[in-house]
Amino acid sequence: MNRLYLVGSVELVRAWLEGDWNVIAGAYFPEFSIERHVCQPFAIPEHWARIRMADWGSARPFCVLWAAVSDGEMQSVPRGTLVIYREWYGWNGTPMRAVR
Repeated sequence: MNRLYLVGSVELVRAWLEGDWNVIAGAYFPEFSIERHVCQPFAIPEHWARIRMADWGSARPFCVLWAAVSDGEMQSVPRGTLVIYREWYGWNGTPMRAVR
């Protein structure tokens, strides 16, 4: 078990030893946390601005995200927070996962 610590990745050791498969080794945002950045579903107010973002994935799978921008009226969602309410991932035009 001690040899696992020699791989040099805290995230992989956590996954292997603690069974935490939510770790993302080499993630662009290593500070991402399900406890801090994911919330229970709620009704998004109709008047919140909506935006759509896309990464066309020329070298990797593509991603499209739909988000609403909080105006701060809900205390649990600070003003300016992007609430992702839909996502779509795929490869070469073939959908891999779509979530509403």
